[in-house]
Amino acid sequence: SALAYPAFTIVLAVVIYILFASFVVQPFRIIVEEFQLTLPVNTTVLFWVSSTGLGWFVSLLGVLGLVLVALRLIGGRAAWSWMMAQLPLVGGAWQCTGAAEMLRGLSLLTEHRIPLPDALRLAGGGITDAYVGQLCRDLATRVEQGSPLFMAILEQRTLPLSIVPIVRWGEQHGLLGEGLKSAAEMLEGRLRMRSLILIQVIPPLALLVVGVLILSLVGIITSTLFSLLQGLI
Repeated sequence: SALAYPAFTIVLAVVIYILFASFVVQPFRIIVEEFQLTLPVNTTVLFWVSSTGLGWFVSLLGVLGLVLVALRLIGGRAAWSWMMAQLPLVGGAWQCTGAAEMLRGLSLLTEHRIPLPDALRLAGGGITDAYVGQLCRDLATRVEQGSPLFMAILEQRTLPLSIVPIVRWGEQHGLLGEGLKSAAEMLEGRLRMRSLILIQVIPPLALLVVGVLILSLVGIITSTLFSLLQGLI
């Protein structure tokens, strides 16, 4: 949710640029080429990006869309959740959200004396992150084979490893439910901090990038118009 506004801003800027390249830059390029003017480097780059570069960009978006659809159809919700966890900026927050939700559910189940392997499977089936749910079932198998929970998490090396000392303390002192709850609170605190940083840094940065893009386009068009007028004179 913290990235919703900057993401919308960037998508809107891309759409505006595509429209600008299609309906402004291309006709302008045809006019300039008819006069056979010597163009500055920035104008040449703009013309290339607006024609060849734009075609490559649209093709790349199409391929990326097909890959995402195939990933969702073949791998299901677990593959989609795994992909979200690998993304920059949002991946860490996504992983913390799923792990904290799992730890909360697992804490409640263990406090009600449900055997740990069964609690792991129940917690994995009751959370929204399908990939973390899959990891829970893997942890349940490792625990059934005799591995302590903290050691199973350490061997798996997929969930945040910062929870391992807390889980280990809970298991060693017979307070696993409390340890899991503390680990969930730690991840939730980290998630709040990440969200705060994203809210404070990303929107101004996105607006700055969009502003620089617009000003550069206006500057290039203006300088090219001056070149065109000088060629006519």
